[in-house]
Amino acid sequence: MSVWRQRAYEIIVEVDRTLSADAPLKARIRALNAQAWYAHQGTSWGKKVWAQAKTAYLVQHGLKPRRYRVAPASLPLFEERV
Repeated sequence: MSVWRQRAYEIIVEVDRTLSADAPLKARIRALNAQAWYAHQGTSWGKKVWAQAKTAYLVQHGLKPRRYRVAPASLPLFEERV
């Protein structure tokens, strides 16, 4: 695991501890956006990793991912030919 990803996960865990269990999605997004600079520090790679970790966390709490980024787990990626 990269240093950037580890830092992103640690920050997300800390933010999650400050929020209540029934916090709305908008409050979670605001709390994560407030900590974004500490996670990526303005670097391009840090921003990419932060966005991935943030999206993974928010999907668990009700965010609907963009269709082109995340394939549905229940559908096969390729059709089987007989």
